Amino acid sequence: MSDSDKIDDDGEDIGEILKLLRRKISFGSKFFTKDIEISRKDFLILFLILNSLIFLLIGQIGLDLMIMSTSRFGNDQFAWASIFNGLLIGLIVSVFIVDYIRRPLFFIKYVLIFSFLTTFIQISLILFQLYLILNILFFINVFFITIALMVNGKHFLYKTNILERARIWSYLFMFSFIVIAIVFSILFFNYMIIIPVSFILITIFFLNLKKNKDTIIFHKPKKYDKKHINYDLIKYYLFFSFFGLTAGLATPTEGSLAIFYSTLGGNIALIFVIIIIFAIIASLLIGIIFDYFGRIGALSYAIFAIGLANYIHTYQSETQDLPLAVVFSAYIALIMCVPLLIGDSTTRDRYGKSLSFSYLLIGIGILLGLYLRISIPIIILNVILAENVISGTIFMACMICLVFLLNMRETLPSKEQEWKKFLIHMYIIHDSGILLYEHNFNKEYKEGDSRNVSADLKAGGIIGVKNILKEIIRGEKEIRTIDHGDRILMLKMNNTGKIVFALVVTEKSIVIRKKLELLIEDFDKGYKDFTNELTVGGVDMRIFKPIKLLARKHFGK
Repeated sequence: MSDSDKIDDDGEDIGEILKLLRRKISFGSKFFTKDIEISRKDFLILFLILNSLIFLLIGQIGLDLMIMSTSRFGNDQFAWASIFNGLLIGLIVSVFIVDYIRRPLFFIKYVLIFSFLTTFIQISLILFQLYLILNILFFINVFFITIALMVNGKHFLYKTNILERARIWSYLFMFSFIVIAIVFSILFFNYMIIIPVSFILITIFFLNLKKNKDTIIFHKPKKYDKKHINYDLIKYYLFFSFFGLTAGLATPTEGSLAIFYSTLGGNIALIFVIIIIFAIIASLLIGIIFDYFGRIGALSYAIFAIGLANYIHTYQSETQDLPLAVVFSAYIALIMCVPLLIGDSTTRDRYGKSLSFSYLLIGIGILLGLYLRISIPIIILNVILAENVISGTIFMACMICLVFLLNMRETLPSKEQEWKKFLIHMYIIHDSGILLYEHNFNKEYKEGDSRNVSADLKAGGIIGVKNILKEIIRGEKEIRTIDHGDRILMLKMNNTGKIVFALVVTEKSIVIRKKLELLIEDFDKGYKDFTNELTVGGVDMRIFKPIKLLARKHFGK
């Protein structure tokens, strides 16, 4: 083969690769909005709540800095301890109560009002130097803000679907960092308080408008099934713990933390700019990677960032600007990944518990890592040896994280992006065999085609096959899937156990099953009273015509 032929073949191979990449990443108008179903109002509410809670939490730290600048002692460790304990106890309590808060927006609204008023009381207490009462309010305020953040995390999971969730989360974080950057950039003009206060007041106003329209009610947690062990969730918990330890170890503490004790530090502006830039880029990348390339890739970025920060630190030991920014981007990646992974691996009624417990494990891991980072140089007096021990420990912790990563399964395969192509037909059937509604997703066979079997006969056949299989298998649970080779029948009962939802698809799909569950929830809300009284005799089929809107809402066809 001549050199020119080889060049032509290489060119063809590169062309094929580029075509594949274009199909995977088509940077068109739909790249950032594909499969996004959340309404603008819901996105705005999520954005306002997230920013308001973040500003209130930052405000508590800012008040502590104010104490340090006005107190004769120069540093009030009791205030820091109160903030830390409020955060820690808030996470612990969230594990047990978040799933039992039925009306999230109602709860968040009153937390915002309470925290907003408490912050002004705290300012007065600083002026009068009533530090004992002030520290108690620090604890209470941070405690409720932490619980509200966990409730908002669960609210976010309820409002988003599995295909859009990562990008919505990344957009929320990205816009939040931009707002934070704007606020702190005008710090020296003494107008910083205007934007945070405006956000909080606007959020309370919007939540008050929605008080009679708050249709989001969290499900009451079901009784835990001890026979079922969620191994995916256990792996995530272990990964979060070790990653928190790794991130804490990799966080530069030599000299860099001094900037938080002096707002006049020479490097504060540079560090702030670098951190904000890294945070915005990281948040956008995580959302895109998570939705288009899978979960493992996003977690890999977090580990890569830790390794990169450790590598940079060995060559830039005097200033910690860049390593601190890179580690912070890893923190952002992990904070973002937690609700996304929890949304994939657990049920809606246990979102709050799993979310709070995950952040608690990360927090404990980070604290342990920071403790080791500070303690190792004290124990090992040789500076070079201490640095080598820290770097080696970070390396081993990263290896452990990679081991967990390699043993995790991809919870959302790439084929799920094409879930709409899998849909063929949906039947909603009473357990007596009466067809209540059908929806055709595939227009290949139209109504009246001689090849079609009567929909009523199909409905009766589905119920008959389901009951026969259940009798043969004699299992405790209902039949969920019947695989016919080229077609798959997905079955799901509603809460009353009287209505069967049957979906005919070409392939099994996590997205389709989750969307079917959401459709059933809406169906039960609209037909709850009717389905309880439904009998074999006399069914007015016109009642079920609005289900067409539900089918279009959840399946888009």
